[in-house]
Amino acid sequence: MTTSPHTITSLLRCGEEYLARAEFAQALELLTATQSLAEKTNDLGALLQILPPLITIYLDQGVAEQAIELAKRTLCLSLEAQNSSASTICHRQLARLYRAQGKFETALEHLEAALALQPSSTVDQAMLGKPALAALPPRSWPDYQALQVPMLFRQIVEQAHIGVAIFQEGRIVYCNRCFQRWIGYPGKTLDSGVSDLTRSAVDSSPVSYQPIRLERILPGIDYRSLLACHWPPAMGDQTPGLCRSERQLNCQNGVIMEVEFYASVIDFNDRPAVLTFMRDITERKQMEHHLKDSEARYRSLFDHVPMGLCRLSPEGQLLDANPALVGMFGFSDRTAFLAANPLQQSTASQAWQTCLNQVSPLKQCELNLCRQDGRNLWVRVIARAVTEVDSQVIYYEGAIEDITEIRAAQAALEELAIRDSLTHIYNRRHFLEVTKREIARASRFNHATSLLLIDIDHFKAVNDTHGHLVGDQVLRDVVLRLKENLRQSDILARYGGEEFIVLMPETNAIQAWYGAERLRRVVGDRPFTIGKDNLAVTISVGVTSWLPCLSLPPLESLVDQADQALYRAKQNGRDRTETLLVQPPLPLQTKSSSPVGLA
Repeated sequence: MTTSPHTITSLLRCGEEYLARAEFAQALELLTATQSLAEKTNDLGALLQILPPLITIYLDQGVAEQAIELAKRTLCLSLEAQNSSASTICHRQLARLYRAQGKFETALEHLEAALALQPSSTVDQAMLGKPALAALPPRSWPDYQALQVPMLFRQIVEQAHIGVAIFQEGRIVYCNRCFQRWIGYPGKTLDSGVSDLTRSAVDSSPVSYQPIRLERILPGIDYRSLLACHWPPAMGDQTPGLCRSERQLNCQNGVIMEVEFYASVIDFNDRPAVLTFMRDITERKQMEHHLKDSEARYRSLFDHVPMGLCRLSPEGQLLDANPALVGMFGFSDRTAFLAANPLQQSTASQAWQTCLNQVSPLKQCELNLCRQDGRNLWVRVIARAVTEVDSQVIYYEGAIEDITEIRAAQAALEELAIRDSLTHIYNRRHFLEVTKREIARASRFNHATSLLLIDIDHFKAVNDTHGHLVGDQVLRDVVLRLKENLRQSDILARYGGEEFIVLMPETNAIQAWYGAERLRRVVGDRPFTIGKDNLAVTISVGVTSWLPCLSLPPLESLVDQADQALYRAKQNGRDRTETLLVQPPLPLQTKSSSPVGLA
């Protein structure tokens, strides 16, 4: 099927109508379809009519990059078709786009190109109605003022702290005192003044210097190349262009200076010359070099120190991290580590906020984090804030140390300090500490508390008959049965040798006696299997209680009362429970496997 130009024109007109009504979606769809038709038929004129409205839509929709690409393509097509009107529109659209992006120089270039493509008649019409420039009146300055101008100019140039030099035919024809001092040539060698700049061409030759060539003192700069870039000047160009670079200036005494070099081509005595301005940047270059060395040393230390180092934003975002920190969290790539930001959770925690609120310049805290594989990670963080002059925090920099093994060792030591190494229940010292707190709490809230002292009957005979290894196994098995039949609130500890002690909070004397009997039955009613043998083991229990109606005795007194009750149980035949009550409760009639406590 052949597409006629009439069809493309109709579609274009419909698209423009949609665009006029600000119906951008419909306009974009229609104009895009029209563009496809024009491209299929290779209709260059139609494309030049379709693309500018499309660019306008992209402009209004804020799709700058796509609009720029389309405008560039349209400009190429308009130049191919030698359509100055379309080229002007494209240049103006590109100027608008680049101005919106802040690229003012590029925008100005396109605007100037658009003005250059504008017909001269349009420019003339734009100038109509504007007054012509009035002729300047002849100058009537006194003679002494005319003489003052070159003198003032000479003083400014000669006293300037930048080097000024003019090169003609590759040789110095003028330089100021600062430049003479830099290159180390005495004034008599370069004996001239600023008057050379104003000397007429009919005067004697302005070149009174020994032949010092540009390439000799500024290696790498070609005089002819400089001259070719800017000579002859463009029509109407009143301001010569400057080319800038950073160069090394060779002085006569062998010293090399770093200079910022500006060059421009001027008309000097009716011949082209290169005017140069040079600023000494040796100190700046040295500082930059030292700064780069310092940064390289810092980066080397940052990357190779075995401790984790990082920088954090005030919001907790990771800005940088060294390989040690990346590896500490189980990552292999710094970029992935920064993106994952495993410290983010800790920086939002109360521990981190408390750390930041510390008065000291160095903030210290310990945080519990997670490695990439989910394993637990304890770290010690030492951080400091880097602030502006107004004390506003720019970022935090810190050192992070993996203390997971240290914390594990501390936890193990703490357990060793409070646990019995054989039975793994509390030892006597820790039990007494905990019991003092529990008794104080019971006294405060008027809760009854009971204490049980348990002894394995004839345990020496077990050791003597079966050996200490069997005796140790019996101790562990007895503890296991006791733990299985105690409440979670009850506290069991090894008091010494084959003796165990139990604190039963919120338990009166009757409840404690029944609980003690249940423990005795649990141990004695079922023999212990040791290897291939079954070993019958019994226990004796002494019970004492404190009631809220009584005055609170010292802990030692409660233990002593339980010890007296235990001694009575042994004297009365063992495998029994005794209490200091005048009349003990009735004995248990049935077995129970439930935890002891309330009867």
